[in-house]
Amino acid sequence: AHGWGHDAAAFCAWAGKRLPTEAEWERAARGGARYNGLPWPWGDGRNLTLLDADGAVRHMANVFQTERGQRFPRDGGDDGFAGTAPVASFAPNAYGLHDVIGNVWEWVADYWTARAKVPSRPGRVLLDPRGPREPDEPRHRVEKGGSFMCHHTYCFRYRLSARSHSEDDSSLSHLGFRCVRDVPSQQKRNG
Repeated sequence: AHGWGHDAAAFCAWAGKRLPTEAEWERAARGGARYNGLPWPWGDGRNLTLLDADGAVRHMANVFQTERGQRFPRDGGDDGFAGTAPVASFAPNAYGLHDVIGNVWEWVADYWTARAKVPSRPGRVLLDPRGPREPDEPRHRVEKGGSFMCHHTYCFRYRLSARSHSEDDSSLSHLGFRCVRDVPSQQKRNG
């Protein structure tokens, strides 16, 4: 958390990696074809708590919780954390990625445009569409995943398809990043 967009990109480059594109982030966060098109890493259910086989309540992500009788949510730590949670505090998706929604927004490589890139013709599929070369607003980069500050009564942005943006020089307690690396193609490995 508290990583600026430029710092996040520089750290990834230092580690021999890069920021994911918005499309890469969303595909990885979905965890495979089983949940393709569904709003949550665990499927279609909006509920952020599930019951385990033993009847215990299991929180699916780190977001604000509302206490009974409260009008505005307060992060009372019902999910075990008031504020950010350590990495891997919640169950992974089908790809083994933890905390893809909630906890902290995540920078991606794409610059912000008011509308995500979609196919221009019905039936056409875009493979990893890239964001604009220049942002709609100066230096604004896309963020994905929502944060611990989200709550369905005012910030329903912890859905997989949700997106937001901040300036590259923003440093916020609820904004972080993940790095990705490119896997060599089969031809390069065999050649």
